[in-house]
Amino acid sequence: MTKRKPVYSIDGRAYVCAKSVKAGHWLEVDGGFTCLPKGARVKVKVKKDRDSGGLFVDCMVGQHFLDGQEEAGRLIGMYPVRA
Repeated sequence: MTKRKPVYSIDGRAYVCAKSVKAGHWLEVDGGFTCLPKGARVKVKVKKDRDSGGLFVDCMVGQHFLDGQEEAGRLIGMYPVRA
């Protein structure tokens, strides 16, 4: 089995690994979202009645579900926030 290379943004930061994200984690977003300002730090929440795991962050239009951001095992446009 080959290990996947991390997916990086154009500025060289590695996007957060999708499997590592859990409810309660904090993420920072890049400037590619119309519903969140660049650099916003958002707390991951879970909606238990959703089939896809239900992880989301609150945004300016309601809830932004994370499953739509996943590509190659990473959440595109989202970075881990280190404590």
